[in-house]
Amino acid sequence: DMEDTFLPAFEAGVESAHAVGLMCSYSAPSFGGGLKGSNAADGSTTPSCANRELLTGLARRKWGFDGYVVSDCGGVAAVEARHHYTSGRRETVMAVL
Repeated sequence: DMEDTFLPAFEAGVESAHAVGLMCSYSAPSFGGGLKGSNAADGSTTPSCANRELLTGLARRKWGFDGYVVSDCGGVAAVEARHHYTSGRRETVMAVL
């Protein structure tokens, strides 16, 4: 669903409209992966702000995005506090950079 429904609009924004900025969300899509590897068949997910496959692999490498990525207010904190993806500030910072 992510690849068919949501990503085409972002791809067009980057490739055709030459977007200079993207914002990661509070969600943790089943698409992609991050510091802890790809999303697993067991249903584990990666918060979008820590999703390296989405932000670096897809947006930067495949689509050629060279702008900046910002988080929604509290999006980085949610990586640890809401999603329990990381343990502590240091690991959270490493996951989102």
